[in-house]
Amino acid sequence: MPLTLDAGCILERILGDSEVVSTIGTQTSASDASASHIDHPKIASGASDRMPDILRLEMLSLLHTKPLTGYELRKNIKFSFNHEISFGTLYPNLASLERLGLIQGRWVSLGENQLRRKRIFTLTDSGRAFLTDNLEKLHKLTESMQKMNLIQIPAQPAA
Repeated sequence: MPLTLDAGCILERILGDSEVVSTIGTQTSASDASASHIDHPKIASGASDRMPDILRLEMLSLLHTKPLTGYELRKNIKFSFNHEISFGTLYPNLASLERLGLIQGRWVSLGENQLRRKRIFTLTDSGRAFLTDNLEKLHKLTESMQKMNLIQIPAQPAA
């Protein structure tokens, strides 16, 4: 029985939140009156071959273009990837990426008022390598899913 899958939903489910990969639910086609649900075990975030979650790749991708504050990063995620995240999600992920050595944050003073500061995050060399490696893995995953006819990616219009 063929599966109908939404690629964005599947990738989001596979790559999960910042701590664990969430369970994957697949649904049979509409011709099947009863939807089947397949649960896969959760995988700890420390698993060596696990793809990092999409949010972290989005964050690293944006920091690849230029250094940003957390506020700017949040706005750019909304604009570039069309989803909103809370500061309660953003800052723990930034702290985790910094602990991993993938980004570096530095405090800068705002003008003459030395009491007001903002933190600017930049991508490290390790972060750049991590991003490149994992974007390649994501590309291979997408190609494999296409070959299995699990997803269809529309062709780009000719320029």
